Amino acid sequence: MVEPRSLMKIFGGAGAVGRRLATDDDVIALVREGLPYKAFERLSEALDMTVAEVAATLSIPRSNVTRRKSEGRFKREESEKALRLGRVAVRAEEVLGSMEKAYRWLRAPNPALGGKRPIEMLDVDLGAEKVEDILGRIDYGVYS
Repeated sequence: MVEPRSLMKIFGGAGAVGRRLATDDDVIALVREGLPYKAFERLSEALDMTVAEVAATLSIPRSNVTRRKSEGRFKREESEKALRLGRVAVRAEEVLGSMEKAYRWLRAPNPALGGKRPIEMLDVDLGAEKVEDILGRIDYGVYS
């Protein structure tokens, strides 16, 4: 599990998130109220992607992103998807040593995923679990 404080960093800190994330309950509350658009922008910057690329990765329609920008917040389901991407990116950074390495790993075809890129798997929970499992194996030296 990724520490809530680590999520704060990838989402741009308390200023972008609108609150401190100190516990899992804080993260749950954030998802329920909706991730601020500004935090979504910070996530895309941290991953060196455009907002449109992050939205496409998470299967969030462009029209929804435009609407959320004017509303200021994403809906619960969209927030969960963004949190999933942030959580996996932070875990990859922890395991691989830097966000640059995590960025490259997330975009490279992976044999354990049948040649798919890990980032392509993050639009659904089961895909994210598979990616997190691979990261766990890398962390424990089981997978190279």
